[in-house]
Amino acid sequence: MERKQDFKKILILVIASLTLFYILFSLLVVHAFGDKTQTMALLNLPDDSGIGWVVKIIYCTQLIATYPITIYPVNLSMEKRIFGPEELRNPKDIKTHWQMNGYRALVVAITIIISLALKD
Repeated sequence: MERKQDFKKILILVIASLTLFYILFSLLVVHAFGDKTQTMALLNLPDDSGIGWVVKIIYCTQLIATYPITIYPVNLSMEKRIFGPEELRNPKDIKTHWQMNGYRALVVAITIIISLALKD
């Protein structure tokens, strides 16, 4: 960022804008569905219409596509704690390489188990 002094202003503006958007969207959903509004917005869409299915498929695709972006910082932090700093690791050490792959697979498996256990 060229002007670091503007970062705080931009951050506050973005957070305020997103908060306002979420509030307005929530009000719109409540206005459209009234007392029948369900907690998850996707449940308000009709099952028998094509647009309802398209929106649900797009939503699932978005979840799958953003999972690696979401979990990457967590993996970096935890791998540093478990396997030590990256600078000190030998890049040719095949054992550590596969241990890290196993750790990543374990994280994905735990995430899947938690999501299936808490699906309702």
